[in-house]
Amino acid sequence: MREALLTLPIDLGLWRVSSQVGPAWWPVRETPEKSDVDTVPAAVFGALDDRWARQRDNDWVLGMASGRVADGGAIYDLDVFGVFQKCLGPEAPEAEAVWQSGPWREEQILLHPISPQFSGTPIKSRAERVAVRLGDWVIRPCVLATHPHMIPRWQWWRAFRGPWLPLPALARNGVYSVHCETDRIGFRDENGDVGFWQDWTAGMSEMQNADLTPRTGQILMLRRSLVQQFAAANGLTFCWACRISGYQQEHGFGKHEEFSIYRVIGSSSLIL
Repeated sequence: MREALLTLPIDLGLWRVSSQVGPAWWPVRETPEKSDVDTVPAAVFGALDDRWARQRDNDWVLGMASGRVADGGAIYDLDVFGVFQKCLGPEAPEAEAVWQSGPWREEQILLHPISPQFSGTPIKSRAERVAVRLGDWVIRPCVLATHPHMIPRWQWWRAFRGPWLPLPALARNGVYSVHCETDRIGFRDENGDVGFWQDWTAGMSEMQNADLTPRTGQILMLRRSLVQQFAAANGLTFCWACRISGYQQEHGFGKHEEFSIYRVIGSSSLIL
């Protein structure tokens, strides 16, 4: 069945999920063509700090985000992944080490039943729970990767920034359903909404530079109460692992050189 589905050109569920406009808080910046001082990374991280503070009064928290934040003399992408963190001692890992551990990449969620439409109930491809030990930190993801069975021939950018799903343990009894809607992918358990995923395009054209990611973005929002309940029940702190990736050409032509800057926002140093 799965092999047959891989020959189909589109996912009938994802096909009806249209790209949206990026959220108003998404930290889009412009980079000057020629400047000795690049202020974009500091401005983007400043906007993230502000978003972190503001979301305390919101029903939703950002579970993950990925997308273009700046074009111009240098090009920047921002990636944010929500993780649950526990501090067991004084040895705190560097932000780059937290990012490179990538617990959100260690496990993939598949949907049941297998069908021509991205919908169903998540089943984990591996039985063990994903947790990473770094120094005196224990880290668990709050989102996990998924891959629709269809070839995204008509929505090719979703092969670069495709759907992510909430950690099943966030839902009641560890089970939620996945529904493709006109503007989002929704996740619901028997008590209501668990979260939703959306993506957007921003000036994307058919002509793309092979060295760069597409000018798109995506977010996965999670119900705040579920995140808080899971964190409290397991003695964890919810935080963000963040990376800004820059792409710059040496003389305005040729291959883009990539560099990255890392931060962890919202982590706790309280030893449990």
